[in-house]
Amino acid sequence: MEKIINPAEQDFAYWSSLSVGQKLKIKGEEYYIAGFVKHKQGTFYWKEYKLRKGIKERWLSVEKTGKNGVLLSLSHNVSFAKLSFSSDSKQVTYQGTLFHCIDTGEARALESAGDVDFDYNEKFSFVEYEADGGKQLSIEKWSDETEASLGEIIEQSDIEILKGKIKKSVKGIGCNWTVLMIIGFFVFLVWEPVSAWFSYPIRDGIKKSYDFSYVTTVTSNNKSNTKSGIYSTVLSTHAACQKIIEMAPEDIKDVITSNDSIGDDQILIRTNKETALIYMNEEYKTYIQISKKEEDPQGYTSYRAYHPRRLHRFYVSGSTWSKNKNESSDELNTSKYNTYVSSARQASINARRSQGGGTSFGK
Repeated sequence: MEKIINPAEQDFAYWSSLSVGQKLKIKGEEYYIAGFVKHKQGTFYWKEYKLRKGIKERWLSVEKTGKNGVLLSLSHNVSFAKLSFSSDSKQVTYQGTLFHCIDTGEARALESAGDVDFDYNEKFSFVEYEADGGKQLSIEKWSDETEASLGEIIEQSDIEILKGKIKKSVKGIGCNWTVLMIIGFFVFLVWEPVSAWFSYPIRDGIKKSYDFSYVTTVTSNNKSNTKSGIYSTVLSTHAACQKIIEMAPEDIKDVITSNDSIGDDQILIRTNKETALIYMNEEYKTYIQISKKEEDPQGYTSYRAYHPRRLHRFYVSGSTWSKNKNESSDELNTSKYNTYVSSARQASINARRSQGGGTSFGK
């Protein structure tokens, strides 16, 4: 394949103007640009290209340095669950390599194209880590997921721009722009109240918090095969409970703990839409199981629980407690966190008042 010989050095404008479909070779491997996203943090911009080679994916990051210099890095996604953080999250270990925090911040997706899944103005927070050998580890926390990527800085000489582009046709029905505009206007009017139907305060709060990390999803044994998300945290069960209460105090229906003598290591928080089961896993680490309210508690065996049978009995009793308060009431405590919930609700009300109250737009 014929290649275009790049000048010795190009500036930021050159590397940030590559287009979707462009073929290139990086360190001997050929890719094509499947899509890109342009991020903004304050007045600072950078661009990330999604590269594809068969099923293999890489990300080429282009950052501006100085007046018009450029910093290039190549990365790939890694499993967030395999990262091990220090208690203050200033250090993280991945596959035996220790990384140190070098930067944190918040940014938003300003522009995107091609085979990428970003919404305009979508916000995210990030933490950048670096190892002594120069390897980089990046964590991005979006509203619906947390992503981790491992990468390294590369030189311009590592990249060859190849002739030709990958062309992909999109087949489908023609667009009637008038109809699309009417539909778009209708969605704009109704989306805010409708979006509330799909919000889950505990799940959404945990996804946005750096105190919690996604572990896995488990499927119930009932006929509907419903799913629960499992999250972990370095917090104690008590501290995790308080943190979750603070996320959505006005949505909390009740907080249930156990009256047995083993210890306060199992807590159930319920809203009108979901339940959060807080417990200790086999390694004495705090886990949180998030389930929809209507799911059958009998169908679950909690993931890697330290006392699975005891926890299952507590979960079933707590989930069905309001249906028959006389049954198992001596085994449950429904008042331990009442004061904390009330305080969190009042703090939330005061915060809204200080911000002016009233109707607001946005998320």
